[in-house]
Amino acid sequence: MDFRKIADDVHNTLVGFRGSTGDWKEAKKTDDCTVYYKNSPEFGGYLYKSEGIIDKDPETVMEHIEPKVDGKRLTWDKTMKELECIEEIDKDLRVVRTSTHAAAHGIISCRDFVDLVKITRDADGTVVTNARSIVHPDVGDRDGYVRGHNYTCGTFCSPIDGGTRIVNFIHCDLKGMLPKAAVDSALPSNMIKFYEELKTTMSG
Repeated sequence: MDFRKIADDVHNTLVGFRGSTGDWKEAKKTDDCTVYYKNSPEFGGYLYKSEGIIDKDPETVMEHIEPKVDGKRLTWDKTMKELECIEEIDKDLRVVRTSTHAAAHGIISCRDFVDLVKITRDADGTVVTNARSIVHPDVGDRDGYVRGHNYTCGTFCSPIDGGTRIVNFIHCDLKGMLPKAAVDSALPSNMIKFYEELKTTMSG
């Protein structure tokens, strides 16, 4: 499996998502963060996008959101239960397994995901997490978890005056026999919660 080619394809697709201005509809909004959605180009669900601003520089924000075993993500992200590195290709490219807590008052049970994750840095100072689920020979099913699938997803942390603009894309098939209404409500709510928890931990 050519991990680098997959990661490059994911990044190019994400850049396309970021540049897409049509068809987005508002799903949820707070004073600090807005979540939008549109039909996914990759599966039968939705592609979600959230936007917000943090008054820290992009590298500092990335230190908090990068999914790595020795990183800060597990210290503040209450949605995430566990994070395991399955294979490290290089310092900015790895295969990780993450697991999440149950959501929507238990309607959505614990999930796990096996993702190829790459960190890229653009010339303008933007730092990006690029991710997509893969099948890895060293990772089987796990008792008590439903294996979800992340289609092309990631987070852009771009420098602006006084901080960082965060544009986050969630593109997830949670699998299992779930009511569509529960999924359509849970994902935007989780994206708002992600932003609020990140902002709180970085202002502390």
